[in-house]
Amino acid sequence: MKISKKLFIIVCLTVLEVSFTIWAAFEISKGATFHQLNFRHLKYNYEFSALVNNSIRSNQIDTNQLISSIENIKQQPINCLDLVNPVNKIIMKQIGTYSAFELCKKDINDADKALSNIKLYSKNKITKDEFLNKMREAKNNFFENSEAFEQPVETTVNFVFNTMIPMILIISIFNILFI
Repeated sequence: MKISKKLFIIVCLTVLEVSFTIWAAFEISKGATFHQLNFRHLKYNYEFSALVNNSIRSNQIDTNQLISSIENIKQQPINCLDLVNPVNKIIMKQIGTYSAFELCKKDINDADKALSNIKLYSKNKITKDEFLNKMREAKNNFFENSEAFEQPVETTVNFVFNTMIPMILIISIFNILFI
């Protein structure tokens, strides 16, 4: 069976168009997942914040609850980093939103530092006041990271949406005109 060159071009353009459409849909969906991860991050930040504030008020520190809360916070940027592929990194670097990726790594480091401070406190290597100050600092860092994360993610999703839709339309129009 021999396919004419014109039909071959039409098929190639259609495959390209469908590929871009599917890729764009997945990337926009991934953006929604990033927003969801950040929402969970904020949720666990509030839980952690409440634990820190209760520790300050009550003079009782439940390190197990603090550890659990920090682990929940830490899991969100870990999940975020797992979602970012090499193509995403290239796009983010090109449009100036790579800071979202860096914020995830920073957030993991902040969580590790907070967990380390809990260990130090448990071993009586730092005082209660030093410990509570470090937990306040961790709480503030987590909130700052969450807040700073939203804008680059939104910008990246908008970029994908605003570039892929016109590209898909142009290929579709060219395909129709070529037919």
